[in-house]
Amino acid sequence: MGDFMILIYDAGSGSLIGGTYIGFIRKETQEFYYDIIPIDLDRRAVFTEKKYLDYVITIINKLFNKLKVDKIEEIHVCRGYMFDNLRKCFQKKATTI
Repeated sequence: MGDFMILIYDAGSGSLIGGTYIGFIRKETQEFYYDIIPIDLDRRAVFTEKKYLDYVITIINKLFNKLKVDKIEEIHVCRGYMFDNLRKCFQKKATTI
């Protein structure tokens, strides 16, 4: 399974009509999963706290479990700000392995 690559992207950030989609695909098998950051996290009261960045980690953990992502799989994360906390989380885990 180590020959697989996971691509992680977002769609719809800034759209106030439905929340932000966070999805990933296992490139070789075209297995695709997504979840949505609830629109409630885009409301002014919580938006400034950037809780949506932590919710991305929640989504990715759930999707990794669903897809049974192996620790040796290559993971590529979109460069967008939506994944700032996820990248920090990955870096922290990489330094503790």
